[in-house]
Amino acid sequence: MKKNRMMRLASGLLVAVLITTSTISGTFAKYTTADTASDEARVAKWGITVIAKDNDENDLFLENYTDAVSSVANEEIVAPGTSGTMTDIAVNGTPEVDFKATYTADLTLTGWTVDVDGDPATPDTEVYFPIVITVNGDEKAFTGTKQTELDAFISDVEAAIGGATKTYTAGQTIADTLDVSWKWDFSVNTDKDIRDTRLGDAAAAGNAATIKLEVNCLVEQTNTID
Repeated sequence: MKKNRMMRLASGLLVAVLITTSTISGTFAKYTTADTASDEARVAKWGITVIAKDNDENDLFLENYTDAVSSVANEEIVAPGTSGTMTDIAVNGTPEVDFKATYTADLTLTGWTVDVDGDPATPDTEVYFPIVITVNGDEKAFTGTKQTELDAFISDVEAAIGGATKTYTAGQTIADTLDVSWKWDFSVNTDKDIRDTRLGDAAAAGNAATIKLEVNCLVEQTNTID
């Protein structure tokens, strides 16, 4: 009897301990540390526009210049008294990155050699290029008579068009222009008249001198950010 009472008492204590333990364990505190990181970004603005007018858009070399000079073959031509714009490039924008603008040019002059006296039996040919090229207001005129001098003239024109690369910082507005024009003066000058005529005669014989200018403008980001 006594033993049964002790067993019941022990069982009761065990149940009480279990209940107490369950209740206490549910109220224990614990260490917690928390934080939230959040951010949002958009793509940095570029927004550069490069507008280049070439001879297809802007008729830099023409098939006819009023009624005074006209190509019967419907080809673009140059002649004494004609002029025009070789290329016109405008660059605009305010990017949010560092950037640079670089121009390069390739001027090709072919066949600008004349026979001064018109007699093929005498070796008195010379280089003659009567077209004046103006780069942003700076006139470039060829005054030599040799191919090496013409090559130097070509390099000078290309350098004037290309110039130094221009650098800009993020947020800086670029409003850059490149204007290249040309003219073949119509003037009364016996020596020039003779040479002009020789060029025209060579063209009529199927050996026309040609002029071609290609200009490239590249605007690009200059920095990378880690």
